[in-house]
Amino acid sequence: MMIAVCAPNYFKGSPGCVSEFKGMELLINSRSMALSGSQCEGWLVGLRLKDTVAMPALNPYRVVDFLDCCASPKKVRSTEKHRNTVESLANEVYNHWLWVHDAHRKAALEAANICTIFKLPPADPAAADPFPHAGAVR
Repeated sequence: MMIAVCAPNYFKGSPGCVSEFKGMELLINSRSMALSGSQCEGWLVGLRLKDTVAMPALNPYRVVDFLDCCASPKKVRSTEKHRNTVESLANEVYNHWLWVHDAHRKAALEAANICTIFKLPPADPAAADPFPHAGAVR
């Protein structure tokens, strides 16, 4: 499972972010095939920090907004709505882990040997945008 923390430049200007996102999409497809169509929602969740930049790649996935937290990360801890969202995400990660570790699913995924042969795809991000990067990977 992946929670992609999507600043406005997530799909623009950061080859690492683009590669990891596309890689997760490849893993989702491989795992779904290995599980013979056994579906689990929530393989990927997008966490948006701003909604001023369109992120169409997130459209098929669940998106959680922390739109006012980019300027003040403290709001995640101090705002009940955000604390509840974090708790919900933590529960979702745990429930996903339980779902994957069902004996039949775990055996199918181990037999498919997906992680051993997996390689991140090359990234082809769009041009970098002017969003400030306070020392972050670009």
